This record gives sequence, C-alpha cells and structure tokens, in this order.
Amino acid sequence: MLFVSMVSVALSLAILSVKTLSSVNEDRRTMGILRALGIDGSGRQKIVASETLVFFLLPMVIPLVLSLPISEVCAMVYRSWGMDESVWAAYVTAFSVDLFIVVVSALYFFVTLRIKLTAIARRERKE
Repeated sequence: MLFVSMVSVALSLAILSVKTLSSVNEDRRTMGILRALGIDGSGRQKIVASETLVFFLLPMVIPLVLSLPISEVCAMVYRSWGMDESVWAAYVTAFSVDLFIVVVSALYFFVTLRIKLTAIARRERKE
C-alpha cells in the first residue's frame, strides 16, 4: 500500500509538471502584459516562480496534514491489538512518507520551474 501511495504521488506531480509546462504558451500573453507594465525580467521570474510554487504546494500540504491523524489512528490500532512495541512504526512510516512527498515535490518543482523559465526566456528572445 505504501508503494502505491508513493507511486500515485509521483504520478500526480508528473501530471502537475506537464500541466505547468503546457501553460507556457498561455503565459506568453501574461508576460507581455507584465512587460508592458514595466516589470523587469527578474520580477517576471519571481511572479512565475510564486505561481508555480502555489501550484505545487497546495497538493503537497493535504497529505502532509493528513498523515499525522492517520499515523495516530494506526498507533491506536496497534495499541488495541496489544502491539505496543510496534507503535513507533506508525510514526516512522508517516515521517518517511512525508519526507518522500517533500523531497519529490521539491525536485519536481525546481525542475519544472527551471524548464518553464527557460522556455519563457526563449520565447521572449524570439519576440
């Protein structure tokens, strides 16, 4: 089950990356408006970075918030079954899954952001 959840997180992040990168063409108009408003290149990059961060951060927060109550329920089940020595396993597993989610999300975010900024910069040079 743990493997399935990690694979689903990775697939979700891959879908987010594809969606973000496919919106580069749509962002051309937005970048033109920002340029017309006088926002320099670094300002536009900050706007793109914050937009991408929110897009990746929201799906990451939900599993992180839910993992603590879920691990507490698992620990209660272990205790009720008389497996007090295995209670720590619920917390270790929750921490491991959280760490995996954070690391993979951060990697996907930085790679997607770098590719998106490069694509936008190339498009701006062409115009």
